[in-house]
Amino acid sequence: MAGEIPQDIRGEVDEAAIRRARAVATLLDESVEIPGTNFKVGVDPVLGALPVSGDVVVGAMSMYIVYEATRLGVPYTTIVRMLANVGVDVAVGSVPVVGTLFDAVWKANKWNVDLLERELEAMHGRSEGREITIEVEDEGEDGAGERDGVEELAEEEDIDAGEEAERIEEIEASEGMDETETAAELEELEESAESDDSNGSPESGESGESDESDASST
Repeated sequence: MAGEIPQDIRGEVDEAAIRRARAVATLLDESVEIPGTNFKVGVDPVLGALPVSGDVVVGAMSMYIVYEATRLGVPYTTIVRMLANVGVDVAVGSVPVVGTLFDAVWKANKWNVDLLERELEAMHGRSEGREITIEVEDEGEDGAGERDGVEELAEEEDIDAGEEAERIEEIEASEGMDETETAAELEELEESAESDDSNGSPESGESGESDESDASST
């Protein structure tokens, strides 16, 4: 269990709690190296040799690691896996002779610390990768925010200028524009007014000529 705390979680969690959990796991599972091998054992099989009381003490020490994992916010599913490791260790370890050998190879506490550190790394990675998007809607009286959105959409979806102008005119019409109509409707009104003026001019000329003829006859 030696080694530095992973860089991903350093400074983000209670490092002292991780060190304490590591110390308990090392004491119970890997405190002594068997000469001539790379295999390590802890006090778990030694205490497990004591009937009942030894397994109770080991179980209580193992639960400390689970407690720290809960305090550090490890998810419930991981806590259940850790409890299962401790439960198997205590149950099988209480069997005479066989339990002592089992405790030497079943390193529940080491595995639980590994689970704890991996979960903390994953939690830290998720919090760094999460992006928060805040949408700001411009509710100006002239509908500028909506028109900008239409223009951006036109650029993204390659909408032609005609469709873009029609959408902007619809937005302007919905905004009221001081009780006037859209730009297209204003143009139609101007054209009709011009046609009325042109139609009225000949009529006035004809009226003038008739008046002059009446005066000459008199």
